[in-house]
Amino acid sequence: MIINDLIYGHIEIYERIKPLIKSKPLIRLKGIRQNGAAFLVNPIFNTTRFEHSVGVMLLIKIFGGSEEEQTAGLLHDISHTAFSHVIDYALQLHKQDYHEQIKAEYWKESGIFDIIKKLGFNPHKLMKEEKFSLLEKPLPDLCADRLDYFLRDSFALGLLSRRDIRNILGSIVNDNGQLKCKSAKSASLIAMKFLELNKKLFYSSELENANVTLGLAIKKALECGKLSQDDLMKDDDYVLARIDKFNLKEKKDSKVNEEKKIRKIRYLDPLIIGENKRISEIDRNIKESIQKQKEASEDY
Repeated sequence: MIINDLIYGHIEIYERIKPLIKSKPLIRLKGIRQNGAAFLVNPIFNTTRFEHSVGVMLLIKIFGGSEEEQTAGLLHDISHTAFSHVIDYALQLHKQDYHEQIKAEYWKESGIFDIIKKLGFNPHKLMKEEKFSLLEKPLPDLCADRLDYFLRDSFALGLLSRRDIRNILGSIVNDNGQLKCKSAKSASLIAMKFLELNKKLFYSSELENANVTLGLAIKKALECGKLSQDDLMKDDDYVLARIDKFNLKEKKDSKVNEEKKIRKIRYLDPLIIGENKRISEIDRNIKESIQKQKEASEDY
């Protein structure tokens, strides 16, 4: 089976995963935007959880991961609700982990467990992302999950070209399950571009206000019965049609201003192969920039 991905191009994947990619739970992710309410403010932020999930799977393949780990990558975001992390704004979950809280239940109820068993994998193992080092690593390491959304969102914003992305991928190696950069130059580029992405996307006041506003609308709809928990497991357009109309660009709403924003700490500080050091240990400017980013996150 050939996948034609916007970022990575045409890549052949293993054939027996086809029923999983075509399953209803995976298809549902085509209707869920990766960056919450951002696409309602700026249509360029239209990446879906499906595109990201497939991208993570492809990255794991590119870096030599097993079919089992590729499958774990494809499934890692399958329990996201409509509008992704906006539900965390609605419920004021500062760890932004609602999709993790409901993961086990959703895997069973959606039928994913049975499909995985038919593929010959252990669903209990696949559910635990931390068991797959290419898929998931703690901050500030490179991993397929973090790398894909960095590349995908940076491309959408125009921060990186396809050529830049090819060069970045060519500068990363799999060192016994740990993604590392071949040089300080490539590690520096990744670290600084990620900080720029934070400023223009994740920590943009306009986009944060949009997420807060939509979160408040979802919270109100849940409280008054216009939305149910089951509705959240549908897609963005369905949920949007069920809640009251609101102006995402309105910045004078006192409820929005009073609501606590939620900032997830996001940055990359890649390891450099052969150096046994992170780029922040080599480049003082990057170290200071990362520290400022962490302080900006901790203020929320």
